[in-house]
Amino acid sequence: YLASSLIQELTLLSIGFLLLQFFSFPLTALLVVPVFVFSHPLETKRWLLRFLLISLWGVISLALFALIYNVWIITSIHAVIGTLLIKHKILYPKLRYKTAT
Repeated sequence: YLASSLIQELTLLSIGFLLLQFFSFPLTALLVVPVFVFSHPLETKRWLLRFLLISLWGVISLALFALIYNVWIITSIHAVIGTLLIKHKILYPKLRYKTAT
């Protein structure tokens, strides 16, 4: 999941970095965050909660990047929060874990 988080953040933040050179933060977030949100599967169970959480993270991620320009910290936060949301079946409710026997 850490590699996935890094790829997602590098994509989101590189686009955001380019757009922030020309547009305001709200407009940049409006252009970038929907692409980030709809790249995640929105299953029917808890879809609104997932939509809001992913949208919120997209905006927070861009804001953090505009403030600190540190992809590693943002990726780490993404990975920790994402892992917790997956563990509690908020992001991927149908995911089943294989346990060692």
